[in-house]
Amino acid sequence: GKNFSINKDLLKLHIELLCESGLKQQRRIKEILQGSNEYPLNICLDICKKYMIKSAWAYLEFKQGNISASINISYEELIDTLKKGYIDRIEDEKEYVQRALKDLLEYLLQNTLSAESTWFKIMINIFKFFEDNLNRIKSEEEKQEFKKLGYNVTDQMLENIFASFDSKDLMKVSGYHFISLTPPLDC
Repeated sequence: GKNFSINKDLLKLHIELLCESGLKQQRRIKEILQGSNEYPLNICLDICKKYMIKSAWAYLEFKQGNISASINISYEELIDTLKKGYIDRIEDEKEYVQRALKDLLEYLLQNTLSAESTWFKIMINIFKFFEDNLNRIKSEEEKQEFKKLGYNVTDQMLENIFASFDSKDLMKVSGYHFISLTPPLDC
């Protein structure tokens, strides 16, 4: 039999059309890219950057070995999704929060360069996000839902941190004592 190869221009057009087709289609791009090795990574990366499709963009950075960029982009995606779902009250975004968090954790777990300080900075930023935005929510019921989500997100982050590092690593994260956030005694 003949070898079948899909034209790269057709694959590029497919990704561009998905990017232009609205949020539901955009959310599928990462899964589509994961399901095939045929798509030209560099071209798809440029397209996803252009359209700000952060989940696919982060995935493509990761595929090219740029773990730091994938972490930063997926962190932005998580924060954007949290804002849209819980501050702007866009219901469709709420269901996407767990997926965005899963992506971020996946990239964080692959990070070996300055891993502890990266986890620490992201945890602090997530705590700060929840703290800064809690007062923007008017209804008491929505505040409770937001608090519960905050506990859930930070709980999953901490669970993954503790699973990833040994206790010595955790005691000195970015020059601070992890539990009390005070400078270590040997400074």
